[in-house]
This record gives sequence, C-alpha cells and structure tokens, in this order.
Amino acid sequence: MRTSLLTLLDQKGLTLTQAQLDLVHETQDLGILTSWHTRALHTTAPDEIFTCE
Repeated sequence: MRTSLLTLLDQKGLTLTQAQLDLVHETQDLGILTSWHTRALHTTAPDEIFTCE
C-alpha cells in the first residue's frame, strides 16, 4: 500500500515534505495507509492527505 500511495502521489505531481515522506515510510498500520491512499485520490494538496479526521 505504501508503494501504491507514493506512486499515486508521484503520478498526480504531488510532492511530499520530508516529514510527510518519513511518516509514510514509518507507518505500519495498513488501515492508515489505505485511508491516506483514498484521500490522495481526491486531493490536489498533500496536506489534505495527512490531516486528522
């Protein structure tokens, strides 16, 4: 899921900050990664992906 998320962001031309990139690589929870991936499908700004629900 991590690779899929990063690939999607790259294809959309969205650049993550180093802190966001570290967060993606450090997160082990599949549910969180899936949630971020779903948000990434519908956003144009990386900050919207990682906001609290």
